[in-house]
Amino acid sequence: MRRWGYGAPKPEDGRREFVESQLGIAINRFTKTRWYHRYEDSSFAMAYRVVWEGGNSVFVVYADRRGETGEVITFLSKSTYWVQRGGYVEFFTRQLEA
Repeated sequence: MRRWGYGAPKPEDGRREFVESQLGIAINRFTKTRWYHRYEDSSFAMAYRVVWEGGNSVFVVYADRRGETGEVITFLSKSTYWVQRGGYVEFFTRQLEA
């Protein structure tokens, strides 16, 4: 995660400081049917499906045992995308494998 953006209302200062301290730490990986997320020592995977595509954006629905949730993913280039979940936005850049 390279950047965190805020919708209204902005989060409390303590939460904002925590979130901004985490920039550059999260790693996402997608296959055709699963999303893998790693953050420091924790990780998880979820099934997903694309339910809408338009231009350079997709709406993705993730599913786990608790239910489903969705988000918009917008591709800015082959190596950069941003994700909007509710009132906030996260920007990501592609990390080349060694």
